Amino acid sequence: MSDSTSYSFSFSYDLTPQSRTDAGDEDLVAFDVCLEYLLPDQQVFLHSPNSGRQAMVTHDVLISLHQCNRFRTLKEHNQQLQKTIPDLAGQTEDINQVLNSVNQMGLMLSATQKAQKLYLADTPLPTETGFCCCILSCDRPQAVSRLLQSMAENHQFHDDNRYFLVDDSRQTKHQQQNRQLCESFSRKQQVRLEYFGPEEQTRLLHQLEQAFPDHKEGVKHLLGEQHKDKPTYGRTRNWALLLGSGGKLVVIDDDVLFQRVAIAKETRSVALTSAIRSADFFSSPEEWQEHIDREIFDPTAEAFTEALGRTLPEALTLLTRKKLPPNAFRQLNPVDYANYQPESRVLITSCGSVGDPGTSANSWLYLLDEDSRQNLYASENRYRQHIQNRNMWSGRKEYAFLNSFVLISQITGIDASRCLPPYFPLLRNEDLLFGEMLRYMHPSALQLDLPWAAPHLPLEERRWKKHLAMTPPQHGLLSFSADMVSRQRHQNPAATPEARLQSLAEQFHSLADMADEEFRKRLIEATLQHTTSQLHQMHDILAQSPKAPDYWKTDMQAILQSLQNSLTSPPNGLVDLDGDAQMQRNTARYLWRAYAKGLQAWSLCTEWMQNNR
Repeated sequence: MSDSTSYSFSFSYDLTPQSRTDAGDEDLVAFDVCLEYLLPDQQVFLHSPNSGRQAMVTHDVLISLHQCNRFRTLKEHNQQLQKTIPDLAGQTEDINQVLNSVNQMGLMLSATQKAQKLYLADTPLPTETGFCCCILSCDRPQAVSRLLQSMAENHQFHDDNRYFLVDDSRQTKHQQQNRQLCESFSRKQQVRLEYFGPEEQTRLLHQLEQAFPDHKEGVKHLLGEQHKDKPTYGRTRNWALLLGSGGKLVVIDDDVLFQRVAIAKETRSVALTSAIRSADFFSSPEEWQEHIDREIFDPTAEAFTEALGRTLPEALTLLTRKKLPPNAFRQLNPVDYANYQPESRVLITSCGSVGDPGTSANSWLYLLDEDSRQNLYASENRYRQHIQNRNMWSGRKEYAFLNSFVLISQITGIDASRCLPPYFPLLRNEDLLFGEMLRYMHPSALQLDLPWAAPHLPLEERRWKKHLAMTPPQHGLLSFSADMVSRQRHQNPAATPEARLQSLAEQFHSLADMADEEFRKRLIEATLQHTTSQLHQMHDILAQSPKAPDYWKTDMQAILQSLQNSLTSPPNGLVDLDGDAQMQRNTARYLWRAYAKGLQAWSLCTEWMQNNR
């Protein structure tokens, strides 16, 4: 593209061209994610799986088009190309010629066209009431008591709803205290809060094992094994999925306050986005209380439950009666564009956190957007506090639709009327794996992240370790499993979630059958991919932050150096499994095989539950 005589376009391969309706200079466009086929003489043949359009361009044009990987106006793309490719400086007219040609032939994704496709004229939407609410707890009756008190103050209980406390407590005294809390709360609030503890779980587990004797091992793995030395967050969540199957489900961690907090002034602005949440930081543990919503108290009210199960056009209608403006696409990755369809449904709703964001690592603080980064390093003293103290807001300032489920909040809405995967019953990162499996089963499904937060205030003090961000990323069993699932998502042609669930079971059986050398190769590949991706992100952020303070830049450079050094030290194993590398592989195989059997039984369990409630 640096030489205007090298432009070579051929659009004759599309035998049924469709005229494109341009939205004018204010439309936001991005280069389509095309399949690329090399041809002789520095030519490249492009095919768009989205539109079916085809073209032949020169190699230098393609390099420039790859820079158009964000939604911008054509004028902004022109300016960005001249800024990032020095050889193009001053070639405004030549660049315009190429960009306009590519856009006219349908190889640019249009924000305006997608907004038109998703617009639903004013049509009355059916009202859906009633959901299942499950509080998840493990040996924290004091936290449960605090949560129930805030629910009594801020939640309007409805007869159509069902309420459970799903107890994973290991100590008998805590089980008894939680049972008493449920009984006392039910009497005072005149609502039925059912205690679902070890006895209730064992009783229902036996019924499921009797109903499906051929799947007894898989059912027990998902629901019955309470490991004393490992966390079993996923096991508790599986019970919640069963209790809520067939309808809407709200899952609440026991260490939150049931209180809506709005950092930004509420608007009805909507975004289709691929970006991570924004963040702001508090100087004191009480500062968040200044942002309590004094008008709407319940964090699960309105769109949190009303949008669950809705198609994207229906959910948009709940939020705004207008077509989406082009700016709603600013943070959307073109890779995700095709998955925002009229038939896409909201399967997950979530809200932000104030206080502890709930993450075990703090490296993501260095990947935040520009405004959030400025909040982070506003002063050196506060910066040093923020990267250790878990005292912040993490969330959205608009209604954000995502085609990914990588961040499940401490209060989560789930459309449990759909065919869903079960959680991996033990170890951490169960939400990451669940999210990847959900996207695998429902490629066009969405999460709606809402512009308010709930206080997440663990009773024990939690701090990130000093220099934690300098530690290179390492895979645990579930994050590695999530990576394996993600790599196979586009390879499965099955159309139904039920068929895709069974293919997931086959995948986990295949993982369990991996030879040692293949296991080692895949773990190294996954780790290198994750590390180099983070390297690229942080390098770009550092390059885009010339005015940032030196203390932040110094830490960024140290993290980059640590990441780069780690590339020469391949991982020896999985960080969350005991023993040497061979013992870890054997444990992983055992757990993968047990989980695969659970996946094969899961749909039977949820169907049985709906019929025998």
